[in-house]
Amino acid sequence: MIIGLTGTLSSGKDTIAEFLVKKGFKHISTGDIVREDLQKSGAETNRETLQQRANELRRQYGPDYLAKSALSRARNNAVISGLRTTSEVEALRQASGDGFVLLAVDAPAGLRYSRAKARGRIGDEITLEKFLNQEAREMHGTSPYEQQLGQVMAQANVTIENEGSQEDLYRKIEELLKQYA
Repeated sequence: MIIGLTGTLSSGKDTIAEFLVKKGFKHISTGDIVREDLQKSGAETNRETLQQRANELRRQYGPDYLAKSALSRARNNAVISGLRTTSEVEALRQASGDGFVLLAVDAPAGLRYSRAKARGRIGDEITLEKFLNQEAREMHGTSPYEQQLGQVMAQANVTIENEGSQEDLYRKIEELLKQYA
C-alpha cells in the first residue's frame, strides 16, 4: 500500500507519517527531497526557498518529478508526504493502482497556527495573517508546476479533521488502515 499524504500547514502530516512508520511503513517526504537538493547547493532552507526550489524542479523535470523521486525510494508499504500538485497524485495513482490511497488532513486555522508556533517551525515574528497568506499561496497555483494544495486535497480518498488529541488522530489512522488494507 502506498499512502499519499497531503494537507494544510501544521495539520498533522508529520504526526501521521511517524505513526505509520511505527506500523511498518517507510516515510518519504517530498519536502526532504527538496531540502536535500537545496543543501547540495548551499542554499538556505526556509519555507519560501523550499517552495521556489520545488517549483523549479517541477519546471525542469516535469510536474510529477517529486512524486516519481519519492516512488524511487519507496517499497510496498510507504507513506509519501508533502504532495502539492495534481500531477504528483496522478503519478502515484498510475504507479500504484488500487494500492494507492490519498489521505488529506486538515484542522482549524487557529489550532494549526498554535501547533506551528509550539513546535518552532515558524519564526516567532510570524502572525496568523502571514501564516494564512503562506498557505493561500500553496492552495491555488495556476500552473502544473506550482502548489495546488486545494485541488490535491479535493482528490483525497479520505480526509481527516485533526482537531482532537493525538490518540484521536491515531484511531482515525487505524480505521483508514483497516478500510484500505
